[in-house]
Amino acid sequence: MHAPVSQLTMVTPTWAGDRLAADLLRRSIERSSLAGVRHLLVVQTEDSDYFSGSPGHGLEVVTTAALLPPRLEAVRVRAAALQARCGRRLTRLLGSLQGRSGWPNWPGHTGWHVQQVSKLMAVLEAETEVVVSIDSDVIVTPAARTGDFLGETDRIRCYSVLAPAGEASSRVRHWNAQAARLFDRRIEALHGTTAAGAVLVETGFDTPFIFRRSVVRALCDWLQDRYQSPWWEVLLRQPARHWSEFATYRAFLRAVYRDRPVQWRRPADQRYLFDASDPDHLARQVAGYLADPAVHFITIHSQSSGRRLWSPEDYIPVLRDVLERPGA
Repeated sequence: MHAPVSQLTMVTPTWAGDRLAADLLRRSIERSSLAGVRHLLVVQTEDSDYFSGSPGHGLEVVTTAALLPPRLEAVRVRAAALQARCGRRLTRLLGSLQGRSGWPNWPGHTGWHVQQVSKLMAVLEAETEVVVSIDSDVIVTPAARTGDFLGETDRIRCYSVLAPAGEASSRVRHWNAQAARLFDRRIEALHGTTAAGAVLVETGFDTPFIFRRSVVRALCDWLQDRYQSPWWEVLLRQPARHWSEFATYRAFLRAVYRDRPVQWRRPADQRYLFDASDPDHLARQVAGYLADPAVHFITIHSQSSGRRLWSPEDYIPVLRDVLERPGA
């Protein structure tokens, strides 16, 4: 028996540049048993028209203006304008400068950073205790179930993939180090070490990711008490691109939270695709995963580096056809 869909909320922060991927995500959800789950699509206010026709009876489109504090929304809009004026490369350079000197602060308020805060805001506002963050680059397969996220009520289920720090990318090492620093801990104290003494770090930063509303509330209260500032200001004051809401949540569970036991769990039903240069090959891979009952979620990684080796316009129409095949 599956758990009722009313016990679960899904959240997807997105923007106009990911509208095709978000549409594909929604189409896949509509073809799964998660179709009736309330799904909050959090979009940048200026992009809301792009999502007005999004499919789905469980879907609710929420703008950042409606979700974020007015002061934060104003800062986000200003940062977006400055980012558009400076371009991607200069914005990244200024973000590195901000990480070293604290100036300028606006690169830390651009879309990706505020999206992380938006997820946590949406969790706090949700009507359910369990809230799942699911990015727009995910495809939900017919095998997905609400039970993937709803475990024992007295235990906190959280995804975790530990590996030696030397095997992690520099970005992931930054995320873990900053999360440990936020809670006045050393990384090895949070995650432990291998038998050979190598420091372990979290390496699983894909979605779906499970949040518990009560844990996020406790996290935000702790940040505000420790740093004497609104929790979202504390997060956004961190060095640009060097922090992660997932790393922060897991570090809080490991370093501070004691109310309930935590069930650390590997995301064994998730699969990841990193090359979309050949749409037909990608379509065959996705079709194979859709037919595999062990696979519940497929992530097609976007190119955050901006190299633009391929475009979603090239492969998403092909994947839409795969989803719409009988029996998919």
